[in-house]
Amino acid sequence: MFLTLAHLSRETLPHTISVSQMVAELAKQRAGLKDDVSGLIQESLKPLQTAMNALRDTVGSFCCYTDEQYNQKVNTDPELSPGGELTPNKKLFYFVFLIFIASNLTMAARPALRGGRPTDFRGEHLNLNDLKTSRIQNRYLYKDNIPPYPQPEFLVSNLKHDTGPRGLEGISSVSGFIGSQDECLMWFSLAVGPEEIRSAEKRLLEETFPKVPQEEATNNFLWKFATSPAFSETSTYGSFRFTLSLQEVLNAYSQQFCSGERPGMRVYKTSVYKQKVQYTVLVHSPKHESFSNYPLLEDQPEEAVCKYSDGHFLWRSQAMCETHRYEMDVSENQIKAVDGFKEFYVWDQVSVALYLKPGEVLKLDKDQLGNSLTYCEMFEAPYVEKRKQDFWDFQKAEGLVQKKWPSTQLKKETSLQKHFEVANGEGADPE
Repeated sequence: MFLTLAHLSRETLPHTISVSQMVAELAKQRAGLKDDVSGLIQESLKPLQTAMNALRDTVGSFCCYTDEQYNQKVNTDPELSPGGELTPNKKLFYFVFLIFIASNLTMAARPALRGGRPTDFRGEHLNLNDLKTSRIQNRYLYKDNIPPYPQPEFLVSNLKHDTGPRGLEGISSVSGFIGSQDECLMWFSLAVGPEEIRSAEKRLLEETFPKVPQEEATNNFLWKFATSPAFSETSTYGSFRFTLSLQEVLNAYSQQFCSGERPGMRVYKTSVYKQKVQYTVLVHSPKHESFSNYPLLEDQPEEAVCKYSDGHFLWRSQAMCETHRYEMDVSENQIKAVDGFKEFYVWDQVSVALYLKPGEVLKLDKDQLGNSLTYCEMFEAPYVEKRKQDFWDFQKAEGLVQKKWPSTQLKKETSLQKHFEVANGEGADPE
């Protein structure tokens, strides 16, 4: 704050004034202004001080002190007492602290708005009806204008892991996979391809029309509803996709970390993002009893979202569409996908998380890894834009793969649409 002659009124100054008088008058007005500003600050700090009193009580419950130690600390330090006065230095500290907390809460909220920070239900795989009764905040989950769509059962015997160039370099260097730094988990998801789609459609038709001959009921409709990233030839994580046999992965894990025993499989959690509902199955060594509080997958009821049996997962998909463009039309002997209006909804997937302690590597044969590789384009969604650096054009990606696996001929992932159009004689052979 600067004082100039413009702040001095005509009533304050005589027509002639000495330098000493001017200095004295400026000092007087400066003192008055200082008192006014100080008063304003004190008034503005009263609500802050009240809030800080409550904040101190709340923060105290999260401190490393025991209750007895904390009470003793409060009693011996008046500035920490809820009724005590705050010194100017403390006021400044708390003011900056509140700004810091507010800014960090805002930053923490942003990923949630983008779908990056989920709501977790640990130890449960909740279907959509159960999620709706939980009354979580999600503007997609509660939509009531979604056209009818199928909820088939997929029998899946393959896993996939998508990654970018850096991930590919790491996998190549150790000839395997390592766990994440935060939870020590190695993440895969179920790989649902054309054969799984056909098989699921056949079972759905048999259940819906038990007396209708299969050739009369089949019309290749299910793939049209498989529009979510869970079924896509594109990726949300990077240009490179490893697709591996479920049994190969489980056998390697069993031999390397379970002394040949069968790995434990547990219901880890349901994670609800902005649009994605992720059901996670935890795989771990029987030696790790710390996971015993999570239910065993084999103990889940028959109608569970996900089960494991005879070398494959059974996934009862709750929302396979993400972008709804078709409506399921059920007649007397057929199910058809008829054109409908475009509508966005939640979509679900099953992820498989293998527990690997820091330094542990799930080793796989290098040629096996190279043969499992395919190339993915980037899934078109705003939240994927931040991972652009993980997506390369095909020629550049092919060069990296040739460097790491000289005998591997990198191929592009083929869309379900191209597969089924070829099967129906509507297009050229897929790549």
